Amino acid sequence: MAGSEKTDGRAQGAGARAEAQAGADARHTGAAGQEMLDIGAEEVAGALGFAEAIAAIRDAVAGFDPEEDVPRTIVELSGGEMILMPSELGDYAAVKVVTRTPGNSARGLPTIQGSVLLTDRTTHTQLARIDGAAATNLRTPALSLAGVSGFVPARFPDGVRLCVIGAGAQALPHVRAAQAVAPVRSVVFGVRTAGRAQELTRTLTEEGVPATEAVLGEDLDAALADVDLIITATSASEPLFADSAVRADALVVAMGSHSPSERELPGALLGRSHVIVETFANARREAGDVILAIEEGHLGWEQVHTLREVVTEGEAALSDDRPVVFKTSGMSWEDVAVAGAIYEAVVQSGGAAGAGAGGGADPAGRAGTGAEDAGAGSADAAGAAGEAGAGREDVEQ
Repeated sequence: MAGSEKTDGRAQGAGARAEAQAGADARHTGAAGQEMLDIGAEEVAGALGFAEAIAAIRDAVAGFDPEEDVPRTIVELSGGEMILMPSELGDYAAVKVVTRTPGNSARGLPTIQGSVLLTDRTTHTQLARIDGAAATNLRTPALSLAGVSGFVPARFPDGVRLCVIGAGAQALPHVRAAQAVAPVRSVVFGVRTAGRAQELTRTLTEEGVPATEAVLGEDLDAALADVDLIITATSASEPLFADSAVRADALVVAMGSHSPSERELPGALLGRSHVIVETFANARREAGDVILAIEEGHLGWEQVHTLREVVTEGEAALSDDRPVVFKTSGMSWEDVAVAGAIYEAVVQSGGAAGAGAGGGADPAGRAGTGAEDAGAGSADAAGAAGEAGAGREDVEQ
């Protein structure tokens, strides 16, 4: 199932690109009257699924070296911060501009608001404004699965038993992204406080997916013995579980921490794993899980692999007798890859002209994001979660 879904996603993406080619020719000549599309949250959700978004990210690195990407810029504001993420990839250039306003939660407003401005790479004709939070809610889980999806068929041909640590706004989308890669046989949510994943477990149980929660500590460590894929989506600054709790064949995605001094994983785990990062440059700036493990002597940079290396050379190049750890923090090129795929899907469907897009509707309402975080709120690569119990909506990758 996983292989066919990924193949279908690539085929659909290729079809959308072919459908949009006539428009691309006109854009490259700077044709007058080109209408800029306004793609809101609902249209983002309807235009592109996780399988297609995962394929867009993996396909992008086949012909592009992310080491060349432009680093994001974070500007401090009086009430929060503004994150600027420009890049160019394929036929497109884009910039994602989002604000993170911690005080908005008390105002009943979304913490993350923003937009992606997509332009033609040659003429810089503005093609679309895409709801930034909705695009991020799609791209972030897609990136997490893009790094490990190729390992799943060989290691877990019958599907995966999943653990998501954190019960915030990115918890359920990561389950959905995993379901786009392989059958999810069961789900455990790691939480700091019992009962905080109740809504999530109820939702999945009603869908026929066995779901439980485990409190961090001995309870979670014991649960990980029966888990194939672990995704950490928290704002933790210290390891969430013991190295010994992770099986030798497990796949681990650490996507919460983005500070060089913070981590979600024990260094010893990285020392016995195949470690993958988006790029070396980005990892040296932001991947605390990797940086700290290296400082502690568990591994060296020469042992670390990049996403591009794994995708282009194949997952089979890495032995199956060790865990795989994929550490992400989010990069601008990934937003362009997904934004371009969204745009092409909308063009193919003939939609989005004048689509309403507030640029700030609560991400938790867009992708079935589920309950508030369990105190292990998820941090993201372009903004740190300000509160100990903050959900993923409080940050931006």
